[in-house]
Amino acid sequence: MIKKYNFFIYKNNIVVEEYRDIKGISNNNSIVLNINKIKTTLKDKIFIRENNEFKFELDILNKKSLYILKEHNLKYDIKVRKSTIKEQKNKIIIEYDIETNEDLIKIEIERL
Repeated sequence: MIKKYNFFIYKNNIVVEEYRDIKGISNNNSIVLNINKIKTTLKDKIFIRENNEFKFELDILNKKSLYILKEHNLKYDIKVRKSTIKEQKNKIIIEYDIETNEDLIKIEIERL
C-alpha cells in the first residue's frame, strides 16, 4: 500500500537530513522509501539503505551491521555498540551507535 512519510536523520540529536511527504510502500512488517536514489527499507527490525554503490544493513535486535561497497565487492562487519527501535502510533525511531561513526545516529520514519 502506498503511503506518505516524513524521514529524518539525526547525528547527536541534530537534524542532518530531512525529507517530507515522501511516497513509500508499506506491507505487513515493512516500509520501503526511495530518497535521493537511495532505497531505504525497514523490515522485521532490519534497517537497510542502499544504492548502486553501497549497502548498509543494520540488524537492530541482534546488534549487527554490514557495509558493502558494491563496485569493489568489499564487505565490512561493523561493531554495533547500541541499537534500539521504538514504535509509536505513527512513528518509528531507530537509534544506533556503530564503531565507524563517532556520532549517535537517530532515524525517524513518520507516517502521515
